[in-house]
Amino acid sequence: MISLFLFIGCNQKAQKYNYEIEDSDDSYVMDGWSTEQKEDYYQKAGNLLQKFLLHDNYKIPTEVEFSKILREKLNISINTDKVYQIVPHHIFQTDSLDNTYSQLVIFPQEKIISFKSELPLLDKESIENYNSSDFKNLDHSKDYNNVINKLLFNPNQKEIDIWLKDEQLKEIFIFLVTDFHFYYEDRIFKYIIEELKRSPEKYKAEYIKLLF
Repeated sequence: MISLFLFIGCNQKAQKYNYEIEDSDDSYVMDGWSTEQKEDYYQKAGNLLQKFLLHDNYKIPTEVEFSKILREKLNISINTDKVYQIVPHHIFQTDSLDNTYSQLVIFPQEKIISFKSELPLLDKESIENYNSSDFKNLDHSKDYNNVINKLLFNPNQKEIDIWLKDEQLKEIFIFLVTDFHFYYEDRIFKYIIEELKRSPEKYKAEYIKLLF
C-alpha cells in the first residue's frame, strides 16, 4: 500500500513539472529551475529513495534518532521544516559528474541521506524501470545510498566487513573519515588511515590535511 501511494503521488505531481531528460543522461541541470521546482523534485526523489531502501529491508530511524546520529557522527544539524538540505564536501568525486565534486543531500522528512550524484531520475522511462520487477530483483545491497544509510542508521557488523573488502566502496569511507572525521566505527577509521599510508601516490595531500 505504501509503495502504491508513493508511486501514485509521484505521477500526480509530475503533471506540474516536466522531468524528462534533456540536458544529461546522468543527472539534471537545475540552474534554471525555480525554488518550487527544486523542492518538488527533491520531495519526489526523497520518496523514491526511501521506497528503494524499504524494499532492501532498511529500517527508517525516528526523527529524533535521525537528527541525533547526523549531529553526533557527521556534525550536521538538520532543519526538519526543509524539504532537503545540501551539504557540500571536498573529496568524493564521480566519473558520472565529470570528476566535479559531489555533495550529500539530507531529506529531513523521509529521514534518509543521499549522494547528489546518486539521485534518481524522474523521467517516464526511469519511473517505469524503478517499478519493474527486474529493478526490484537486482541486488542493491552495495548501492552507495544503501551503504551510507545503513552504515549510519542501521549498522550491521557483517555487512561492514563485506563493504570494507569492496574496492568500489572505498571512496565512501574515505569521504566519511576525511571530510566528516567519522570515527564511530573504529575498523573503518583504521582501514582508511592504513589505506592513505599504503598508497599515498593515489591521494592528494588535501586528503590527509582534512584529518586534522
